[in-house]
Amino acid sequence: VAGHAASRAAAVAVMATSGYARETGAGDFVRRGLPRATLPVALGLAGACTLPLAWLDWPAAITGLAAAAILTAVFRRWSLRRLGGHTGDTLGAAEQLAQTALLLAVAAWS
Repeated sequence: VAGHAASRAAAVAVMATSGYARETGAGDFVRRGLPRATLPVALGLAGACTLPLAWLDWPAAITGLAAAAILTAVFRRWSLRRLGGHTGDTLGAAEQLAQTALLLAVAAWS
């Protein structure tokens, strides 16, 4: 449950920190990025997604979050270089990569 919830923060973080890659499409409304008033709300919700990690051992939770954050940052950078921003598919991929990294790091700690 913790991995599932916390990994959603990866998609929010990528969307909040990069623009939409396409000129048109379903995500066209985020092409110019999130409005300044929305950014604190998005980041606050991303932080709230990590609350279920409180049920884990702290070292495992911190290791898992670090692994997810690092992989999300690397993937975001790749998406910016390769595509010029994010798409719905890259947001889904960021979530899946973050969840996998978090779960593997927590499993390795245990």
